[in-house]
Amino acid sequence: MKRLFLLFPLLSIFFLPLSRAAAHPADVYAHTLHVKFSRDRLNIEWEIKPGAMLTSFIWYEADSNQDGTLSQQEMDDWGRDRAALLTASLDGNPLPLRIDSVQLPSDLNKFQA
Repeated sequence: MKRLFLLFPLLSIFFLPLSRAAAHPADVYAHTLHVKFSRDRLNIEWEIKPGAMLTSFIWYEADSNQDGTLSQQEMDDWGRDRAALLTASLDGNPLPLRIDSVQLPSDLNKFQA
């Protein structure tokens, strides 16, 4: 009887209906763009909010000297590297892009929050 009692939970696994499991996609960025036009200028404010899994990756990528804090130079370098991948054009002519500022939290705890 004791063997049957121990065998029942194991056998029941094989006879339970199977259900599908679902998972969320890999971590993503949330982007918000604020665009302002004037006669002589186009101003774009690009807010990037990384998901929880990407936060640490970005932090360690930006903290080039690995001292646990981000200097303004490290923030600017990180932003400049990302901005170098962007292009803009008007009527087929390339537009010069310039970064006015890059702002990131100065420590990992604030960045994760």
